[in-house]
Amino acid sequence: MKVFSTNKKAHYLYEISEKFEAGMSLEGWEVRSIREGRLNLNQAHAKIKDGELWIIGSHIAPLPQSSESQDSTRDRKLLLKKKQILDIDRKIEPKGVTVVPLKAYQSRGRIKIEIAIGKGRTKADKRSRILEELDRRDAKESVKRAMRGGDY
Repeated sequence: MKVFSTNKKAHYLYEISEKFEAGMSLEGWEVRSIREGRLNLNQAHAKIKDGELWIIGSHIAPLPQSSESQDSTRDRKLLLKKKQILDIDRKIEPKGVTVVPLKAYQSRGRIKIEIAIGKGRTKADKRSRILEELDRRDAKESVKRAMRGGDY
């Protein structure tokens, strides 16, 4: 599985609860551009419009050698089963809950996107997450020092 792009801020900004794998409806130049690693998911999110799930705000950099018109920030349809879309719609009804893309990758020759249900974190949640991560890192370092027989 080759990963083309990841949304590094998603786990920091949102409390991720459930993940889904979806296909994307793409044009030819978009596929070539994504395979070259020109996809940005950092500002992207997904919304349900008319019973279909759309990714909004993703940016695919246009190919320099192509002569056709290329809209790099257009909304792209995500391909999921109707039951999954209804399930997602039910879960994002509460305030502060949204659908965030986590990563884009290749699976069996097709470009897939991993999306997740995420609840926005508050500033206090973000701070506590940073402190927990620092504590975890310090604990790992102390274990490494103890294993090497170094000073404590």
